Amino acid sequence: MIDKIPEFKNQELLTQALTHRSYLNENSGDGDEEDNESLEFIGDAVLGFLVEE
Repeated sequence: MIDKIPEFKNQELLTQALTHRSYLNENSGDGDEEDNESLEFIGDAVLGFLVEE
């Protein structure tokens, strides 16, 4: 099954997509990390647009 997972070209984007805000709150680093909420917002907007069309 692991062979079916595609290789991600942008590892930073993958890390952001898989990072929850609570993790960053508990494991503060150098402040450069981002959580997945902005990606969630963008994804919801795109899906909403597609459904309306």
